[in-house]
Amino acid sequence: MDEMTVKDIQYITSNINSLWMASKDCSLEPLPQKKALLEQLSNIFSIFPPLDPNGDSRNPLNIILPAYETLWRVVLRCFLEVHFRATSNQAEMQDSLNSLMSCPTQETFEDVSAEGISAKVIVREALRLYPPTRRIHRLISPINPVPHGPWYQLLNLLDMAPTNDPEVIHAIDVEHLHRTPEIWGEDSLTFNPSRTHDAKQVGFMPFGARPFVCPAGNSFAPMMIGICVGALIKAFPDDAEGEGWKLMDVEGKRVDLAKIDGPLDNGREGFSGLVLTRC
Repeated sequence: MDEMTVKDIQYITSNINSLWMASKDCSLEPLPQKKALLEQLSNIFSIFPPLDPNGDSRNPLNIILPAYETLWRVVLRCFLEVHFRATSNQAEMQDSLNSLMSCPTQETFEDVSAEGISAKVIVREALRLYPPTRRIHRLISPINPVPHGPWYQLLNLLDMAPTNDPEVIHAIDVEHLHRTPEIWGEDSLTFNPSRTHDAKQVGFMPFGARPFVCPAGNSFAPMMIGICVGALIKAFPDDAEGEGWKLMDVEGKRVDLAKIDGPLDNGREGFSGLVLTRC
């Protein structure tokens, strides 16, 4: 593309978000909004004739939307934790993510510093505390998990016996599992990358569990999250005195995330008014 303005980015991302929310309400008819978004995309990406809202193989949303929807939540929270909230190992975490940004390889992703920090454990902790998919609903008839497999262990953990009832829908609260002290310890609501070395695998499923695992979850998605966070850290650095970019609300008041107890708001609209300002 020749040019994309900040206004274009704001329009596209906000409309992707609102259309996604509208898709959850069957009473809404968002076709005019969808057509307007596709016209904007057609103009920006120089697509002619304009994209068909009923389906089009040239539609860049076929590529943009899945990645955008699954990555943005955890990328934003990880960036905020590492850059504006960390009280220990902040420099080491930023160095690990900057290194990954500069050299995006599996080796760099897993490279552990003297303090035991790597881009991999940072991303893993971000996925634990801020899972991109907060709830999973599955209807399986019959449910017959492999003994000692992930679903079998999970059902036992929740005191739910496997069932052959075809009417039973299992709803997994991923966010709750990722934050429960019985699995992650008393500091389960704290962002702490070092904990993941000894984490119980049964409670960790940011990409689902077999046989419904996202194929990007093994390597591609975690590395992409680390690269995106590294890009943000590189774009918004602090100076030598630790000053630089500040978080502000829409009224221009300073936002201090370090004063917030527990996890950051993981809702879709949790930080819609947050602004980065150069001081």
